[in-house]
Amino acid sequence: MQTVQYRTFGKQDQVQLQERIIWRVQNIPELLLSQYERDPRSLDGRYIDARVRALAQEQYSAILKVYYRAKQAQIERLETKLDKAIISLHQTLKSVQKQKPGFFSLPRTKTAWQARQSQTAKRLLHLSARKRNINILKTARGNARVWQYATEKSICKLFTSGQLANLSDNGEELANEWSFCTLYPGSQNEKNEQIRKSLQYIKENELIGSVISPEYIARHLSATFIQTQPVGWLRQFYAFLGTQKMLWATPGSPLRYKPFILCANEEIMAPFSPENDVVPRIYLSGGRDKNFPCVHPELLTDEKSRRFFESQLGLTHPDLLAEIELFILPRYRNEEIEATDTGTIYRHLNDFTECFSSFSFQEEKRSAFLQLFQHVPLLPAFNHSGKLSLQPATAVYFDTPVLRSFLQNCPEAYFLDNSLIEKGFIPEKREIFYRFLTMLGVSFHARIKKVERQPGKEIQAKLKLTPKSLRQYDKGAQKITDREIEGFGAFLSSVTPESSRAFADLLSKAIQEQGSFMYRLSLEGEYQYIEKSRQAYTVEKIKETTACTAVFNEKWLFDKDGKKVSVREVQSTEELSDIYDRSYPDLFFFLGIAHDPVLAGLNPAQRKAILIVKELEKKGISIEMLENLAKNPELYLKK
Repeated sequence: MQTVQYRTFGKQDQVQLQERIIWRVQNIPELLLSQYERDPRSLDGRYIDARVRALAQEQYSAILKVYYRAKQAQIERLETKLDKAIISLHQTLKSVQKQKPGFFSLPRTKTAWQARQSQTAKRLLHLSARKRNINILKTARGNARVWQYATEKSICKLFTSGQLANLSDNGEELANEWSFCTLYPGSQNEKNEQIRKSLQYIKENELIGSVISPEYIARHLSATFIQTQPVGWLRQFYAFLGTQKMLWATPGSPLRYKPFILCANEEIMAPFSPENDVVPRIYLSGGRDKNFPCVHPELLTDEKSRRFFESQLGLTHPDLLAEIELFILPRYRNEEIEATDTGTIYRHLNDFTECFSSFSFQEEKRSAFLQLFQHVPLLPAFNHSGKLSLQPATAVYFDTPVLRSFLQNCPEAYFLDNSLIEKGFIPEKREIFYRFLTMLGVSFHARIKKVERQPGKEIQAKLKLTPKSLRQYDKGAQKITDREIEGFGAFLSSVTPESSRAFADLLSKAIQEQGSFMYRLSLEGEYQYIEKSRQAYTVEKIKETTACTAVFNEKWLFDKDGKKVSVREVQSTEELSDIYDRSYPDLFFFLGIAHDPVLAGLNPAQRKAILIVKELEKKGISIEMLENLAKNPELYLKK
């Protein structure tokens, strides 16, 4: 075989050697065919396979030795040059240090001397580092396979041997050089198909030191490696990842849940998590208060790198909803906000209201937003003794006189701080804030709450549930959902005319807004059970719930004599005390109390006069007779 003499082994020489290797490997079958034509009996299937491998190794090794010897000679020349340069720089540095300006020298002279000394020292450090790398390469002497193969040309341009050694945590990569760079696969044409076959053979027979592919990089990539790389290089790296969609685009891709993105706080994070594969964990910026994990800002200065984060990974700037969900509400859940910190609470409530108003025509998003506030203590409210604390919206009432009167003895009732609306919101935003609070569950009415009851004879008798033939092994899997009026027990324990009037007004207002039929439905419960020989649930409505019994059977009304009576005991509104407002007949219709609309709107004296007239008519004394009496009282007095 011809020996190529190299005076200097440059890039063109390397290309020629690579092309020769490719030609030899690709033409092995033709060489064997010519031998078969000379002696057909010498070759069978097994022999051909073995001979192909032997010839490939022989041809490759022969050319590789030339390349290896040339590289060793290049290393020795480079080492000699580096030694001379380092010695020269040492002498230069000593000379510069001897020329240190005196105490009375000009400032610019001192600055120039310091700059020259610093530049010389940096150059010396750089050459020393190169010398260390040369020493590592020398230790690889005798190893013929000191080359790395890149499956894509961009990889060998991006990674140095040192970076690959850090990436794979394998010091042997320091002794390797890029080779076969021209063999990277391209389009699906015939030439590239031949190259692929050659590459496959090279890999199968381990004719090179290591094969570096995008998958290899993704497999070995670590947070430590990213942290040690300069930002300028990382911009190129992320731009390269933008061309490797299979590494991060779909669930299960090697980089989708792996920390590889440098954040502004120097932390390395993954773009997505297995728990939430739709919404990215990282943002393009830190948000209003710089709370959000975000991409290092210098990585966004390059167009290709920014396109990878913004267009391909789908990272966005954090919006108000994200800030509320990730940072504001957790502070209330963890009880980090004090009820007296009005400034913070006002600011957060304005944020909540602004976000709520943005979902005016998006019912699903608005519902999901309101769901975030469930059981979160965020509203400053007073209890019946005047103690201020933060409470969930579903435990808070608007502070109105009727609710105060009805719930005055209920320790579980909390009333919204009225100053919250006046001081925390400008007039234009108060209406939307009221809507927001109402949809969260803050109530103007007496709440009707669900209560789950344990099945048993006592509760079934109380709710008037008829006995059922139930499935035996689980007793019918019964589920009893009762209804209660919140605070009614405390109200009933100490009913006053004022609190009775307040509850009647609350009932009246609820019936006016919902309608008597719908309000009656809201008092009903549910009884679920599975009957014997059946698999599906049967659902019955419970009419006589605790709430319904409280309204109709408990003594919370006052009659004319000031005696407490139940709704069932009252036939007509005329039997009731004058403390009740009779101007809304829907309440009495709902309660089943007879009510004469003629008497509505009259004061007590007028109503009494009308009733007297009606009683006289029953006894045969007409209105005409009463008018005559009023005109001629002496006629009746003489009689």
